Amino acid sequence: SEAKAAFEKWLETQPKLDWPGRVAWISFDERDGESIANASAPDVPAKTTKLNVLVPGVTGKAIQFTGDDKMEVFDVGHFPREHPFSASVWVRPNQHAPRESLFSRGGGADDAASMGYEFMLMNGRPTASLIHFWPGNAMRVQAKQAVPVGEWSHLVVTYDGSSKASGVKVFLNGEPMKLEVIKDHLTKTITDWHTPNGVRVREHLVLGERYRDRGFVKGQMDEFQMFDREISGLEARLLHKMTPMSRNFDAVAGAAVGSGNEELYDHFLATAYLPSMRLRSELQSARYDWNSEMDGLTEISVMRETKEPRPAYVLTRGAYDSRGEEVNANTPSALPPFPDDQPRNRLGLARWLTDPDHPLTARVAVNRYWQMIFGAGLVRTPEDFGLQGSNPTHPELLDWLARDFVDNGWDLHHFMRGIVLSATYRQSTFGDAASVAKDPENLTLCRSNPNRLEAEMIRDNALAVSGLLVDEIGGPPVKPYEVAVSFKPMEPDTDEGLYRRSLYTFWKRTAPPPNMVVFDVPSRENCNVRRERTNTPLQALTLMNDPQFVEAARQLAERVLTHHDGSVGERISQMYAYAFGNMPADKHKEILERSYRKFHSSFIEGRSDAQAFIQVGDSTPRSDHHLIELASYTMVDNQIMNLDSFITKY
Repeated sequence: SEAKAAFEKWLETQPKLDWPGRVAWISFDERDGESIANASAPDVPAKTTKLNVLVPGVTGKAIQFTGDDKMEVFDVGHFPREHPFSASVWVRPNQHAPRESLFSRGGGADDAASMGYEFMLMNGRPTASLIHFWPGNAMRVQAKQAVPVGEWSHLVVTYDGSSKASGVKVFLNGEPMKLEVIKDHLTKTITDWHTPNGVRVREHLVLGERYRDRGFVKGQMDEFQMFDREISGLEARLLHKMTPMSRNFDAVAGAAVGSGNEELYDHFLATAYLPSMRLRSELQSARYDWNSEMDGLTEISVMRETKEPRPAYVLTRGAYDSRGEEVNANTPSALPPFPDDQPRNRLGLARWLTDPDHPLTARVAVNRYWQMIFGAGLVRTPEDFGLQGSNPTHPELLDWLARDFVDNGWDLHHFMRGIVLSATYRQSTFGDAASVAKDPENLTLCRSNPNRLEAEMIRDNALAVSGLLVDEIGGPPVKPYEVAVSFKPMEPDTDEGLYRRSLYTFWKRTAPPPNMVVFDVPSRENCNVRRERTNTPLQALTLMNDPQFVEAARQLAERVLTHHDGSVGERISQMYAYAFGNMPADKHKEILERSYRKFHSSFIEGRSDAQAFIQVGDSTPRSDHHLIELASYTMVDNQIMNLDSFITKY
């Protein structure tokens, strides 16, 4: 073939061993204070402390590490996961420790915030790792054989850029080692170039030290070399056999290859045959494109089941170190038995919970939705369906709702439609005196219950009425005005971020947005399935003064002034209709008109106050409306939004 012919010609030229792609070669023979020469980059020496001392090595000098003091090799080893690379080093361990780092770029594998790669000895066994996030997104292989203590051993590690454990090889004294796969799930970048504030962190190649952990304690290292390609098996043998100055294949090739030249041919294809080298380059480019797509995907944390579940025990008197009987995962005997054909893990538990014949799940679900619509569930203790919870007020209704919910495929739309079209839901909130006296808590559902809206609904309702609401689905959290004054204030968003649904509001776990706290939103330190409802003056002050509500009132005023001509009374009626869906009663309309005239007179006397008032919020007021008129209608809208019927569902 063409490649074979080219190979024969190449052999006739008596090729030299030039070691293409060698980016670091540190022999430890030349040291000047804290600087150690790097033959591959003479102008950029490596750095270490005086505590790491030079000792006799395999050839010339070697370095002995303390285990706490690193050696940094600058501008070397910034390999993304699609880039092949290799390293060669002589090591002389002092002991077999649980783990000792030989070299790494990035943090340690057990530091979840670190990305990079690492080559270390774990109980004396060579171990190679490439890490995005340990252990969830990483790759690690480990040799089955340990290197001897107190003896010099030559190690070579190679990586082909595939992001697979099968792409890593380790050689001991020129011979490939048998490896076992510890982790093989690398799908994201291993190059962490910057911290969020833009400062580069741990970007250099580090020898002999492990961030926040144990380095190569009293271990010795000699002839460290790194290559920006996957070196061949032949080269791994030659690196073990050759002296630092050996260059000609004739001096060592016979001993390395033996009677055949298959390994020499593989070396030729990898380093000297242009078509083969071009294909490798195209493969790396394709991997780069694929990895770039993968790195751009949003990722969420997902737990995985361990292959062997950890044993669990009854703890005597709750003491963690006093183990009693061993127990296995199971479900309460009062509920249906766990299916024999399901795995005893989270997947099996989910299937057991949603089994159509499970008596609890559907009942709890429909009770929560009933509570959302009517203000109180059929079981008044939605957080407790056990013996200490309350009995359902209508047990047969709860049974029927649960069965109907399951039989219709857990269809929430079907369930909600059935309730809101029912005669029970469409009742008046005003019952006769006898029924109120007999059933003050309305346990028998003889009338409708007025319920104040949840905090999120109150804000969203104001935005929707004003026309400000951005009803986009999905996306990252946003920071409206109220977040800017919460615990540890932050800058609010601008433009659409201020007007997204409250579902997307940025929320600190221990500090909800203040205007939601006023309307009884709990913190997220604990799970709450039922919110308490209170009435305080702070709620009225929030509706009148919070920038979100003042801006919404102005937008509603602009909406009416732009699209509706007519008298003051007609425009006020239109504002009222936007807010409530019906026209105001005559007495309400009269009160609001009187308020308008009062506000109008007040703003005429303090024109600067009107100017400042309509500037509240990030949106810009329209310039084609009369200043005093716009401010006065805004105050009326603000008054409408402060009515009890605006924040209460009757």
